[in-house]
Amino acid sequence: MKKNNEKNNSQEQFEEEYFKEDGGNLKLKIIILVGILFVAVVVLLIFWLVTKKPKEEKGLQDNIIEYSKEEVKSAEPIPTPEIIDESIDSDKIIDRNEESIEEPTEKIEESPSPMPTKTPDAPFMEINSAKAKKIKKTKYDIKRNLSELEGYFNDNNLQAMDDLAHLDRYIAMSLNLDYDSAEYAYYGDTNADGQPHGKGIAVYADNQYYCGQWVNGKREGAGVWVHYHIHFEDNFTDPVVFHEFIGNFKNDLPDGHGQDHYEYDNVVMQQGKRYFTNVIGDYSKGLVNGEMYITTQDKNNDWLEFTGNAQNGSFEYLNESDDINASLPVLMDTHNPDNYYWMTRAENQNIGVSSYISSYK
Repeated sequence: MKKNNEKNNSQEQFEEEYFKEDGGNLKLKIIILVGILFVAVVVLLIFWLVTKKPKEEKGLQDNIIEYSKEEVKSAEPIPTPEIIDESIDSDKIIDRNEESIEEPTEKIEESPSPMPTKTPDAPFMEINSAKAKKIKKTKYDIKRNLSELEGYFNDNNLQAMDDLAHLDRYIAMSLNLDYDSAEYAYYGDTNADGQPHGKGIAVYADNQYYCGQWVNGKREGAGVWVHYHIHFEDNFTDPVVFHEFIGNFKNDLPDGHGQDHYEYDNVVMQQGKRYFTNVIGDYSKGLVNGEMYITTQDKNNDWLEFTGNAQNGSFEYLNESDDINASLPVLMDTHNPDNYYWMTRAENQNIGVSSYISSYK
């Protein structure tokens, strides 16, 4: 009986020690497992925070990468202009057989506003606004900005160009250039005197850029000039959002064959006015000079095409009038020879690439 009690006590002691030890190991295992899971969660959280980008920056970069991989589609119905080095297609020109035109009776518009009226003496961007002064302090790298933008110029990637030009570091770069003196910052080939010579890109005030050929510090040869109309005030009346000239340059001005292209904000466009969207033909010292093919639109997105002849920035009148304030026909509708585009004598002057910055104008 005594032996049985001793046996039972020994067994109970063994089981107590065994389960006590096994319980300690179990607790240790649980602590280790919880620790591993905690470390994993911390690592994943740190990785997510490091790789996470601000929403707007991610969208911009994704846009640029996306646009660089696929061809940018042009706005309908007018295609994005390409560099033009050929004459106007003959089937787009109305043959008037050198006959005089009788007094037309149907007018497209009584008082047209074909192009922006501001000159390089008045920048479109509100440079003295509080927002402009704040953006002007943004840090930027001219070489980085221009080399980055040049690649998209060469690819004709208009959307990526637009994305970059609206960044604060690009706007600040332009804001810090003097408008009146036609100051610019340049990146590209130079001659022995350090002047732009060969191929390069430049930025001017008022968000203007040129990419193309240069000769001894002047834009000369084939090139592309763009002007982004960026506003800081809410009450602006300027309808243009994008302005581009593609073609030939000489002595720093558009000269030779080219295409002047405008894009508009439909909300700001005025009802009853017709706006030039493409002016294709020859230019001399920045002004229309020769046979021209012109597309137009109004606020209702009604598109019409016209042709006409220009000389030194003025269209030739299709008839004459003694009234200096009278509107006269200057362009003929390519699809309806009874329709005309009208201008007063005051309006029909210095028509060309508007707001173009150059000290040689």
